[in-house]
Amino acid sequence: MSKIHQNMSDVDIQLPHSVVFNEVDYEPGGSFGPRVQQDVQLVILDRGSLCVTTDGREQVVEPGRVVCQWPGGTELYRFDDQRVSTHRWVALSFDDSPRTLRWIAQQRKATPAIGVETPAMRKLFDTGIALNEPADPAQHAARLHLAVAYLQAFSISGNTSRVSAHTAQRAALPPALLAIQRTIQTRYAEPLSLDDLASAAAQSTNHLVRLCRKHLDTTPMRMLWDCRVDHGVELLRSTGLHVGEIAYRVGFANPFHFSRRCKEKYGVSPRKLRQDAWGP
Repeated sequence: MSKIHQNMSDVDIQLPHSVVFNEVDYEPGGSFGPRVQQDVQLVILDRGSLCVTTDGREQVVEPGRVVCQWPGGTELYRFDDQRVSTHRWVALSFDDSPRTLRWIAQQRKATPAIGVETPAMRKLFDTGIALNEPADPAQHAARLHLAVAYLQAFSISGNTSRVSAHTAQRAALPPALLAIQRTIQTRYAEPLSLDDLASAAAQSTNHLVRLCRKHLDTTPMRMLWDCRVDHGVELLRSTGLHVGEIAYRVGFANPFHFSRRCKEKYGVSPRKLRQDAWGP
């Protein structure tokens, strides 16, 4: 197993000269290639199905998974015959200096061919695609570092021998539940309803509730309220905002509802949570 660096000063990082963060839908039966890969590219499947053939080796990619492609390989992508498939990608273009080629070879040895996209990796992607002004030098530099961070996070997550129970469970969840988890994490402060969550998951409300109970032993709205409470508690511990302001910021209609949910989940009031975090 490759060494996992704990100190970033020990990691030899090469920056690409350009990167791309993007996403696309393929209609049923879509395909792409064959083509010779020019970059280091990480392809993430969000829905549908994908079969990637690289130099004659076939790999099936499921939703929530990432496949890593390297320069020089001949690739053919075939998407789901029955459903729309959505995939994202991070492409890193490097120079061909001897030092860079050695670095890429080292990364290839340390990086799995296929793995799970962790929540941290998804945040890196979302930040990278949001910085959409490549002519801005600051945004360009940030995107370069974000793309390398995504590659490094993928390599580390694939080589960690002990995968957390949360990550393993998340990888096995149906795409509909992954969709509402993403929706809740990004829109928890909005006035979301069960119908809104069902729409984001492309499911009926009844079926979505059944999926949540079966796989997560909870309900969609309980997931939303728990997320709001967790974000509220983080603000209690790390800011000086009043409890009422925090309640409104994280999506509660009033501080009394926030307080009740805090007591249900943490056993104490918001004020006691803050007092315990800040000390005497």
